[in-house]
Amino acid sequence: MVANVFRVILSLMVFGVTMFCTWAMVFIYRCVYRQEHRNSTYGRGTDAEHFSMSKRIRKSMLLYTSLFYLCWILPTLLVLSLPALRVVADTLVPLMGFFNVLVFILPRCLKYQKDHAGTRLPVAYFHVMFGTPLAAVRQGVASRSGAGRCAGGPGTAKSGIGLGSYNKKTETTAPTDGRGSGAERKPPTPLCQELND
Repeated sequence: MVANVFRVILSLMVFGVTMFCTWAMVFIYRCVYRQEHRNSTYGRGTDAEHFSMSKRIRKSMLLYTSLFYLCWILPTLLVLSLPALRVVADTLVPLMGFFNVLVFILPRCLKYQKDHAGTRLPVAYFHVMFGTPLAAVRQGVASRSGAGRCAGGPGTAKSGIGLGSYNKKTETTAPTDGRGSGAERKPPTPLCQELND
């Protein structure tokens, strides 16, 4: 009895949240579309250029909302049916996060596909999800290695600025109070030498 009441309350909450999210997505899309429509009267260019943001938002909205329906509404309906379909429902609910990640990185995957002609979408997903982070880790490990860190080694940025490139010359300073001649000062030790000592 209590379990049935809990299921009904949970089902009502899921339907309420789903309707609110659907309404919010449609409202956001309509606002962006109206703003782009107003802006198109003042600008030059084609309709495709003027409505590019609303098309992107519409695509994301449809993907996120359909995933919400797939992972929340469908399992809620399946729970009320046969026990065999409950397994499907129990599998779909935790997959919502994974599906959301796929939708979230979709623009980067499409950009990778565009930059590398002939690449299929699953390969682009694999590269964006695993190849890019692994390359960043490799680059981070190489830049943290001690060899060549001070003088233009792997720790040097693309601009040529490394930790050892600062404070290379000896400075002479004249005292401001006029009590003596300028004294030669030893430059501070570069940070990479301090770390290695």
